[in-house]
Amino acid sequence: MSEHQIQVSIISYLDRVLPSTIRAVGVSNNPRSAIAGAKEKARGMRKGFPDILLTGAFHGLLEVKQEGSYLRPEQEEWRDFLAAQQVPVAVVRSIDDVRETLTGWGVRLREAA
Repeated sequence: MSEHQIQVSIISYLDRVLPSTIRAVGVSNNPRSAIAGAKEKARGMRKGFPDILLTGAFHGLLEVKQEGSYLRPEQEEWRDFLAAQQVPVAVVRSIDDVRETLTGWGVRLREAA
């Protein structure tokens, strides 16, 4: 599965299982051209920022990667920056990874209720 397909399945899963006090938002950070990239950067997009933002009663970030794919240097910088600010951030490759990560962060999922 591509990272896009994995992220789509993760967002669908999160929409079903997150408590009503937390929402998942996909972060658009993959411009299709240099011009689009310049426009996105001017609007505040930051290269390497995680793919999914969890917000509401809990704040955290998820970086979606397919098997065998690793963080780019910009993504490592964001991970390290966020972790230094004590913002929960994780790399996930599947719905199982998301479930395990959120449970580890103390987020009570509706499927577990």
